[in-house]
Amino acid sequence: MDDSKEKIGSEVSGPEDDLLGSNSEIAVKLRQFYTAIQEEEIPEKFLDLLEKLDKAEQGSQS
Repeated sequence: MDDSKEKIGSEVSGPEDDLLGSNSEIAVKLRQFYTAIQEEEIPEKFLDLLEKLDKAEQGSQS
C-alpha cells in the first residue's frame, strides 16, 4: 500500500474514519466533495425560479 495516500487521508480524517477501515479514504473524498458543493453559489436562475414559486404559492393561498 502507498504510504503517501495514508498520510493524506489521515490529515483530513477524523476519529470516526477509523471505524470505516478501508473505506476511510472514500469517506474523506465524499466529505471533501460535499464541502465543495456547500461552498458553491446558488445560480441566479435558480433563485429567480424559487422567488416565482414563492409568489405563486402566496397567490394561491390568498
